[in-house]
Amino acid sequence: MATVPVHFTYLTGMAGDIFPHVHARLRGSWDDNGRYSSDWTTVEMQRHTADDGCACFRATVRLDEAEQGRWFDWGVSFIFPDGGESWAIPTEVKDRALRERYRSFQLSGPDQEERYYLTHCRRLGANKCRRADGSTGVRFAVWAPNAQAVEVVLGTIWDRKDPERKPAKDSLPTGDICGGYIANDGDGVRPGLGPFKMSRGPDGVWETDINEPDLQDFTAFDHTPYMFRLTKNDGSVAFRTDLHSRCQIGSGSFDPRGAPFSGLLSDLDGTVSCSVVVDPERVTQYFKEEPPYLTTPPPATRVWPEQHFVRDTEFWTDEFTDRRLPTRVEDLIIYELHLGALGFGSPAPGTLEDAIKLLDHLVDLGVNAVELLPMGEFGGGG
Repeated sequence: MATVPVHFTYLTGMAGDIFPHVHARLRGSWDDNGRYSSDWTTVEMQRHTADDGCACFRATVRLDEAEQGRWFDWGVSFIFPDGGESWAIPTEVKDRALRERYRSFQLSGPDQEERYYLTHCRRLGANKCRRADGSTGVRFAVWAPNAQAVEVVLGTIWDRKDPERKPAKDSLPTGDICGGYIANDGDGVRPGLGPFKMSRGPDGVWETDINEPDLQDFTAFDHTPYMFRLTKNDGSVAFRTDLHSRCQIGSGSFDPRGAPFSGLLSDLDGTVSCSVVVDPERVTQYFKEEPPYLTTPPPATRVWPEQHFVRDTEFWTDEFTDRRLPTRVEDLIIYELHLGALGFGSPAPGTLEDAIKLLDHLVDLGVNAVELLPMGEFGGGG
């Protein structure tokens, strides 16, 4: 019997030793002979470190070649040291009538690969990428299923006192930084580096090449502005900010609306400005890096990029202390409340009446502030 290998990867997207003692098991709708079966087979998975630096689990199953074209279902469960088992696929199937949580694929050929991402935080946006030779580069990724082509372009910031507008490489006083926006005609693109082509994956995610020579040093891109240049179905071109960015460069309210911008970052609307590559494993040491923390000559002023950082592990060491977490409910602030979420557990979404009842209860508890969002706001809903 001829068989074809199918490779399964469960990517946690979480750096560090998040699951130090967890074992993973692959479960799928095939039997020991690789043929479809309603009685699922269990296979132990092996722990690895993915190229995003996070834990992942892998297993390979050989399925009957004669089953090509058939759909199979699969999922992963975690086994904990105390013997407890938990289903590790939180995403429901694409059927509004079902609450099942598993993945499906159609057997199509040899060395087929099936992946599941527990989180996309280390997949989409600008992220560190570990290469086979041990170097750490940067990889850009964006979900754009309807685009004809996507590229990464770097933005330019400069010292307002520089008439030549040379791209700034060092920290500058925040009041002296100009640029940080790319207009519809390409004005604001950094010269001499990029653009970087992206390739489309089967799920509509576009990624840069891990072997691109100019992207193999992550530190060279740390705090570098960028945008995505998308070619739409009609052939038109648009520059877009990264919805998965960890930092937006503008801090004002002005929207250039596609026109060239040469003003100060302090005036630029951060929701439409360039996104910024930042190291997810570092945290600024001070909330506002200004005197007396700065080492710049006087008169010292707040600068960007910041100059003092700590490792993320160090930052979170005191996460569960009284200094970081509030101890009284009246100290809590609930920023958003999606009405539809109040219908959880019932056949219908929540209503405004449900929200008012909850608000009355929160007021009695002393909660400070709540913002109500109608169902469907920001493309979401309950």
